[in-house]
Amino acid sequence: MKKFIVSLVSASVIGLSSYAQSFEGQISYKIEVKGEQAAMFAMMMPSSTDIFLLGKDALVRMNGGMGPKGDIITKGNEKMTYMVMHSKKTVYKMDSKKEKTPEKPTVTKEGTETVNGYNCTKYLVKFPKTEKAEIYQYMWCSTDIKIQKPSPEANAQMFLEEVEGFPVKMDQYITITAMGTTMAINQEMTLDKISETKPDASMFEIPKKYKVEDFDENSLMK
Repeated sequence: MKKFIVSLVSASVIGLSSYAQSFEGQISYKIEVKGEQAAMFAMMMPSSTDIFLLGKDALVRMNGGMGPKGDIITKGNEKMTYMVMHSKKTVYKMDSKKEKTPEKPTVTKEGTETVNGYNCTKYLVKFPKTEKAEIYQYMWCSTDIKIQKPSPEANAQMFLEEVEGFPVKMDQYITITAMGTTMAINQEMTLDKISETKPDASMFEIPKKYKVEDFDENSLMK
């Protein structure tokens, strides 16, 4: 089960790479797990996520849940992403330059709705299926939020060049195969907070005294 959670977090946020945004500050989303096994998954999955942006650097922090606790830091100039596990004093390196350029999703516009007081356009986004994961999601995006989105590479699920406006709500349907087991989950992410207070630059520094290893799910779970 923990292996599944690691795979799910990986599928959701490891796509971080170079940011090229003008916005600096914090963007937070609430996360709600839905579906037949919602009660079980809700205890294990994060209850919220915070995205901190400064210059070309980004930090994603998942809050709550039973998954490995750490910060995912992207150094835009390096085109490198790190998972910093403070409890283990270990940094897992994820080199985006070694990754293949992902195939573009299929995006379909499905009308307009009002979500949390924002005028939104609703989109259906279907991502190319991989050996480990199958993902599609509905997105409600608003042009009322005057924040320049990060580059599409910043997060392959949240910021898409085919989608106009900033994501206010995302309803994700994720199927992941790990260790011979296939599990499905439905999670809803809703915009909770936007702050233009610049985060401290020290948040994005990789601790020099931590051990550095290449990212591997097996070693992460030990």
